[in-house]
Amino acid sequence: MPKGKWAEKINNPSTEHCFYSAIGGKNRAVRVSRENPPVVSVGLVVDYDGYKATVEEALGMAEKRWNDRYKPGLLSSTFSGYTRAVWLFERPVLFTGWDHYERFIKKLDKYLKFQSMLPGFDPKSLDPSLYYEAGTNWTDVEGADFVPETLVGSVASETMWPDKDFGDGVEIPFEEIEKEMERRGWRDRWAGSVEENVRGCRFWDEATYQEGTSNSVVLFKGGVFDHSSRVCQGFQPWSEIFGKNFTDGYLQETFGDVIPNFYYAAARDRYYYRHPEGWVETTASKALSVLHHDYGINAKKDKEGNSPADTILHRIFKERSVVGAVSMPNKKEEILDLPAGRYLNTGKPTCLQPATVGDVDKWPFICALLEGLFKEDIQIETMLAWLKRFYQSHLNLEPLWGQAVIMAGNHGGGKSLFMNGVVGGLVGAGERAKEFLRGESRFSAELIASPLWVMDDEDGEGSYRARAAISAKVKDVVASGKAPFRQKFGVEVSVPWAGRVMIACNLDDDSLRAVLPNIEHAAVRDKLLAFRTYSGMSFPTEADQGWIMKTLEQELPHFAKFLLDHDPDPATMGQNRFGVQTFIHPELDSHSQDISPKAALAEVLARWADVLRNEGEKEWTGTTTAMVEVLKLNGLADVLDKALTSVTLGRYLSGFNPDASLGFTLSKDKQKGLTYHTLKV
Repeated sequence: MPKGKWAEKINNPSTEHCFYSAIGGKNRAVRVSRENPPVVSVGLVVDYDGYKATVEEALGMAEKRWNDRYKPGLLSSTFSGYTRAVWLFERPVLFTGWDHYERFIKKLDKYLKFQSMLPGFDPKSLDPSLYYEAGTNWTDVEGADFVPETLVGSVASETMWPDKDFGDGVEIPFEEIEKEMERRGWRDRWAGSVEENVRGCRFWDEATYQEGTSNSVVLFKGGVFDHSSRVCQGFQPWSEIFGKNFTDGYLQETFGDVIPNFYYAAARDRYYYRHPEGWVETTASKALSVLHHDYGINAKKDKEGNSPADTILHRIFKERSVVGAVSMPNKKEEILDLPAGRYLNTGKPTCLQPATVGDVDKWPFICALLEGLFKEDIQIETMLAWLKRFYQSHLNLEPLWGQAVIMAGNHGGGKSLFMNGVVGGLVGAGERAKEFLRGESRFSAELIASPLWVMDDEDGEGSYRARAAISAKVKDVVASGKAPFRQKFGVEVSVPWAGRVMIACNLDDDSLRAVLPNIEHAAVRDKLLAFRTYSGMSFPTEADQGWIMKTLEQELPHFAKFLLDHDPDPATMGQNRFGVQTFIHPELDSHSQDISPKAALAEVLARWADVLRNEGEKEWTGTTTAMVEVLKLNGLADVLDKALTSVTLGRYLSGFNPDASLGFTLSKDKQKGLTYHTLKV
């Protein structure tokens, strides 16, 4: 019968034919599947599709290759004319599931040599969900016997767990097991000694014990394995035999003060242990050393290669696993439940502890710096309100969102000192955020670990593109209260971040263009506090910088206390999520308009219009790409962007309507799918 016809026949529900399997699932009435794993086998069935041969020819070849002690009991021909071999077990063997079955089959081949017995071994025939068509030419193999129970039972026991993974992971010394058996009155039911690999009855099961069941149970450190085909329990951990209270009690008494000090991070395959200075990342081998040297746990391995320290490390692997670790400062939570999974927070408090007194006369230098730098009352009060919310929430380990701060003013005056020395001194040293804010780096692990990101005009390049990148990053971080956490060779995950961004710059156009976010955009504006700073304070020479640092060290704890006690001016308090009213100094607002891309475009096109007039031209028409080339030829492109492209220029031109006072008009129209711009003077 052709294969297609045969497939049609066997898939017809009305067909009556013999199909067989040597394997049963957890639900014997249903075919083995991932949802119904294999739990029992009475034998092994293997197909060989090397070439078509009679059973007699296959026997002649197989007897030269098989293990004479464990040769198959039966050979037959398949529907396709190939060979099938069947080994029958002396007693059924039990599995804990798919993984156990696969390990068992792999190990069994070491004895049965079934993979090399005939050409064309088909590994798919070992799939426990398969049913085999009855075939023809069934032949008994002379001298063959059942595969001994001692062999299959031993292989099943040895392959029960990978790397000594004992069920629920709780390996309990047998002296403790024997004590518990005696306490419950079960010890007399167990005839032999209480140690590994000893066989006995189901001592915990009153019904089967009274029936006088055979020695179907084997003891292991992690539990028992019941080979009884009638009960068909397979492996049962000690928590199922004695109850979870028994195993939990043993673990708490033995390792209770150790395991909570460790985590395993799967993403980096690293362990973390608690140290007086914070969490430390380490390898498995070094974690074993810490368990031995710091906690006094025996790391000497037994003949099987295990030690008490290995057992604890395995428990940590199973019970204290997280996806990864992230350093989030000033948060109470040790474990962060992020969308990507559970993460260990290795961050620690970074805030300066306050003094008991916060009187102004205890911090005169900081007071003079604050008043000289911000000068105007509304600016001073707004800064104090913002700084109080920032410092107090982080000190309490409950960080709250807050706006980004811009400080722009003449050179000198102490902008950087205030940003790094005062604010950074209160909440923890600031981390330079140039590459991240400008979109030049995606690696942000060091930034996330700091509550303060700082940037100044020395970090900028003076282009509108860089300014747009900074605006977008600041807006995203401040608005969402989240930031991307990424380490080298690691995955990116979004984490909550309630720190602050501070940017200091001078008032000249190049400095502002380098770092000042687009204040004119409403989406950015409400997320900023933009201060106009002044040079109202003189500073010692560089030789006296040590004096400044020493003075800050003395005064900052008192200033911190002042902030905690300070009642902000109601005019500075906002009803928004940031708690402080948005503030944009009018002078910075005006500067932002002057250095906006639209203003720069108006200036560039006006200068180009002058060039056209001087050349006696009345108008120019061309595409955006052509306009870029003309601007470059006339030395005007760099004013907009040092790497001006047609895409960037097209974005600037979008919606641009020049004022009549500029002395030119600009229009555009479509021709054959292209946009042409016409500038008339």
